[in-house]
Amino acid sequence: MKSYIKTFLKFTSIVFVLFVAIVALINTSPFDEELSPEVKKIINNIPLPVVEGNAYYAIMGINAQANKDIVEAGHELTLRYLENRKNGNDDITSKDYKEILGNTISNGHPWQSEVKHCDKNEFNCLNYLSENITSEYLNEPILQALLKRYTEISEMKVYSSFIDRTFATPLISYASMTRLSRVKLASAYKIENRAEFIKLLHKDLKFWKVLLNQGSLLLDKMVAVSVIKRDLNFLSEYIRDNASVESDKILINEMLTSLTSNELDFSKSFIAESISFLNTSDDLTKGSGTSWYEGFLYQPKATQNIFYEKQIKQQIEMAQLSLQELIKVRKSGFVDFDKGFKLHFIYNFLGKTLVQYSAGAYSDYIVRAHDLNNMIKMVNIQYQAKTNNQQSLQQLLSQPQNANLFNNKPFEYDQESKLLHFKCLDNYNHCRIQL
Repeated sequence: MKSYIKTFLKFTSIVFVLFVAIVALINTSPFDEELSPEVKKIINNIPLPVVEGNAYYAIMGINAQANKDIVEAGHELTLRYLENRKNGNDDITSKDYKEILGNTISNGHPWQSEVKHCDKNEFNCLNYLSENITSEYLNEPILQALLKRYTEISEMKVYSSFIDRTFATPLISYASMTRLSRVKLASAYKIENRAEFIKLLHKDLKFWKVLLNQGSLLLDKMVAVSVIKRDLNFLSEYIRDNASVESDKILINEMLTSLTSNELDFSKSFIAESISFLNTSDDLTKGSGTSWYEGFLYQPKATQNIFYEKQIKQQIEMAQLSLQELIKVRKSGFVDFDKGFKLHFIYNFLGKTLVQYSAGAYSDYIVRAHDLNNMIKMVNIQYQAKTNNQQSLQQLLSQPQNANLFNNKPFEYDQESKLLHFKCLDNYNHCRIQL
């Protein structure tokens, strides 16, 4: 009997050792997977953005010296970055900026720091900015030149982002654009030419919707959402503080058009954002303090596949949910889109750990656009109340077409503070206007 037990234990030990050996073997880099067709499609489909009339390059080159074409300057910066990356330097150096942009148009002038922020003046931002912007500041040649460039960019109909990125790729700076937008609108409001102000606000909203429609990166989308929300707050303040004029009606109604399904769909952005990880996943263990055997156990292609399966695919599906389904996901806090068992879920431990660390709260980005759509609806109610003497605010709020998109109930109104509001899906924001 003892011999049988001894034989069984010996056999079991051998099987266990063989199992461990096989598992260890198939986790080594020589046994890496082939890339999935979905990942191949992403990696092999990264075009360089078009040049002519592309607002992306224009923003990249907005600070180029006065005699330089801003689109050409931005394009040249992008080509220089690609050249640097090919040569092992994943950056655009200060020397590159100097060579390509020349003596920048602002030439060290701190015009950006002089642009006011509203902070505590949330509901009177437009008035606050216009009152605190001086004629001397507006007439400075540097600012006038930059405002001229902002006007040129805001008239462009194409925005095509550079998406062949790594984690080190310099991001486009929107600081100049958002500040110039603020100055442009505040200065128009300051001179009390209300017809001109509404035209400029309409034009500004239209440009940032181009960015929301055509921009590929989450940064593009988030900046666009933020500026559109600010412009809607400006419009709300304008409606509140100015008499309604028939000539404003067409432009205001156009500004209060709901976002389209394309503007609400961030799925292409998640594909674009994945490129940074996919471009660098081959080298993620290099120089990161990992030992030689950890690198030997790292499988880059399997990591890319599982990154797509466990993150990008789920984010794409989440971005394409209906509003009500998305609200359910937000309330539950988690949704699992896994469609059955995949072999690489049981191995490539180091790769799965890296994928886990790259996770983000992407549903926060998605819901901000839906919050924006509800903001549009709320400002629309405000405009109806201003222009329709036949119906009270309470009557307007009770109408089904004016209901909160999130719960099909009337928006909340506080009579004392005169705040019309709703609970944002993005918990870090406030969604309200003052009537």
